[in-house]
Amino acid sequence: MRRLAPLAVVLGASLALAPIAAARSWTVALGADVPAPGGGSTPHARAALHDVRLGNDTLEIGIGWLDGGPSAAVGWRRTVAAGPLGTLVLDARTGVEAGGVGLAVAARGTLGPVALRLDAAAGTRAPGPWSVLARAPTATPPAADLAPLAGVGGGARLDLAANAVWRIDRRWTVDLTPRAHRSGDGWAGAAAASLRRAEVAPDIDLSVRLDLAFGALDSHAAAGLTVHHAPRRAPESQLTVWWGTDAATSGPGLELGWVVRAGATQAMLAGALGPRWSDRPEAHLAASLQRPWGPGTVHVGARWVAPGTASLALAWVMTTDR
Repeated sequence: MRRLAPLAVVLGASLALAPIAAARSWTVALGADVPAPGGGSTPHARAALHDVRLGNDTLEIGIGWLDGGPSAAVGWRRTVAAGPLGTLVLDARTGVEAGGVGLAVAARGTLGPVALRLDAAAGTRAPGPWSVLARAPTATPPAADLAPLAGVGGGARLDLAANAVWRIDRRWTVDLTPRAHRSGDGWAGAAAASLRRAEVAPDIDLSVRLDLAFGALDSHAAAGLTVHHAPRRAPESQLTVWWGTDAATSGPGLELGWVVRAGATQAMLAGALGPRWSDRPEAHLAASLQRPWGPGTVHVGARWVAPGTASLALAWVMTTDR
């Protein structure tokens, strides 16, 4: 903890002295995690500058108090011309907090009809994109927001992932995501694949999905069918029915992502129940509401995650474009 405090102070001073006028937006979040059952609450707060332009680079700078200690993060992005890949977007981000430290890099571009992305992350904590919305659940909780990178045996972990989205034609799309990681427990791998058929009915798409994981600590498989409600120029909602199996058990699962928008106000309900698949807990439920307020947007949300680390997360977020 004592080692983290000086870094947080330095980055905090950098945030205070940064060219705020160059930032396209800034965000502030206040909230608390309440362990279940009946534990004491853990407050958290974040403040960040977004889209700070420095020449060809874009920066994101944030400080906060998370998990009972100071935290800080820096993100970098650059867009470059890359020949056959067209426009290549490079991202890097690093974060430090009471739960550990992490570094992540990513590159994405397109090759003809295929959109490609490569990701790598290392450390004891997965440094998700620095956003106060990570604690104001506006989407299904990502893996990086639920658990550290470190494996069961402890120590640092290296994660590698790739993603390819091939739009075969106007109706058919293939999505492939292989993943691998190494920790003190050894190597493990996973893969997700989906085949999506657009417009099977007005505003309705269907996807067939497959999720696999294999390694010394985790081996499972899950197959799913997703119904997408995708109205034109409106948020997409999804309902997925899964069947999963591992060495111990098998059974059905259900995953929901429902979004509704009325004017500038948007409500979201997301959750899952059933067998574990590679990047989600066995059960979780999140709800949020966002609407304009003053010069920005207010997000209010709550989240519950099971089993052993079940918690309720509440947050208030204000985003102001400058």
